[in-house]
Amino acid sequence: YKVVPYNSLGDALGCVNETFTTSANGCYCPSVPNPNFMDGNGITNVQLGNSDFPTPAITYYDHSATTVDLPQGVNANLQITFATGYTYGTNVWIDFDNSYTFDESELVISATSLNTNPTTLDASFVMSSTAPLGVHKMRIGSADSGQFTPDPCYSGNYGVTLDFNVNVVAPPSCMPVNGLVSSAVTSNSATVTWSATNPAPGIGYEYYVSTTNAAPTAATTPSGSVAANVNTVSLASLSPETTYYVWVRSVCTSTDSSTWSSASIFTTLCVAMTTLPWSENFDSMTTGTNLFPSCWANSNTLKTWSISSYETANSGMNSLRRTWSTDGWAFTPTVSLLSGSTYSFSYFVVTNDDVVGYDITVAAGLGQSEANMTETLSTVTGYQGPTWTEFTYEFSPTVSGDYAFGLHVAADNPPNGINFDDFKIDTVLGTSTFNDQAFNFYPNPVKDILNLNYSKNISNVAVYNLLGQQVEVKIVNSNQSQIDMSHLAGGTYMVKITANDQTKTIKVIKQ
Repeated sequence: YKVVPYNSLGDALGCVNETFTTSANGCYCPSVPNPNFMDGNGITNVQLGNSDFPTPAITYYDHSATTVDLPQGVNANLQITFATGYTYGTNVWIDFDNSYTFDESELVISATSLNTNPTTLDASFVMSSTAPLGVHKMRIGSADSGQFTPDPCYSGNYGVTLDFNVNVVAPPSCMPVNGLVSSAVTSNSATVTWSATNPAPGIGYEYYVSTTNAAPTAATTPSGSVAANVNTVSLASLSPETTYYVWVRSVCTSTDSSTWSSASIFTTLCVAMTTLPWSENFDSMTTGTNLFPSCWANSNTLKTWSISSYETANSGMNSLRRTWSTDGWAFTPTVSLLSGSTYSFSYFVVTNDDVVGYDITVAAGLGQSEANMTETLSTVTGYQGPTWTEFTYEFSPTVSGDYAFGLHVAADNPPNGINFDDFKIDTVLGTSTFNDQAFNFYPNPVKDILNLNYSKNISNVAVYNLLGQQVEVKIVNSNQSQIDMSHLAGGTYMVKITANDQTKTIKVIKQ
């Protein structure tokens, strides 16, 4: 394309004022997405090779002033950090023939970012072993939808385009390391693996571990090393709740080492809480999307969680919010729970309207992921509640361990929003000494009357539906009782029996 180029502010330049150092006799097609339609802060940083390129919040920027060396036949590290809050289709071209045209054959990678804000897209690619040596123009074109079909000249809405200079150089004598992956991350340990180089290094691999994202240099003292036939390292004695950066390089001879790899980044887990009660009302947080208090976790399929001051919180200023077309989990910090004991998990909830409801699942399990949520405490379809309402659930683990409570919210569009506030985990007092062998109840399922018998005096009985709402309570003061459930709708109920400050909760099916 022989058209007018644009500068870093998106202003038209004549070809005589060419800004591209490789384009003294020609111009690249402009790609300046509409600055009036920009999601968030666009792209905030690009890491190319080991060089970082901070980027202002504009839709086009020319980073060509700094040239980055990329070797033939080696993985080219490319990390693109988005602050858009939406998925962005991303394409990368390199004008290998310096024709001022980004041909279809010069597209080196296509990828799509996540919708979390911020998020970093790994767009790394292997530089062809036959790529022409020398300096070439590289373009990153990204957009909310306009780059799903690759377009190096895209100038529509909701996009960001960046230009760079890359210098393709001959492959090194000692091949660099690629494919770092972190796994088995705990509160104090992690495992990092990488792809073995070909050929294998003569001596082995060195690694460097840091809590700051400052890449090591050739003179940096490594944290440790492994043999040439080993491509994994187990890291121990790490600090909990800490982000770590790990780099690896191959060592071919005593005087010949590769460059350091791009960093593998992981955050160690929190140490499970051992003291209850625990509570969270989100008032120490700043508002924003996918910002959670320390040691929480989340997953999203549609839309995002947010810390919000809308609607008015149940207490304080903030609450945890989801909007429309939503599907996602939020997980509390883990807490050490003992088998044989009973614990309560509670929160307040409000919906923005009472037209269409939300599907809400409450669960518990040994870890902060959907797969770990093996104990379902409640499942509600189409919940509507335009006033703040508290729900409480009891959980008695069958094995001791570090548990998290999970909250799953799903809905189509509308409804318009749902907020949660004032989460709490506590111990239900006296449950560990309730004598199960001296207690019995029948029938189950029950049609009308539920019979209860215990060796000690039962003070009261409360019945809860799976929303956590109390639907029946009876003062007993006897070692036996009959609970009339004939007026209740069919379904599952939780019946809480209190005797001498000891409690037991049973699950009863109402026919």
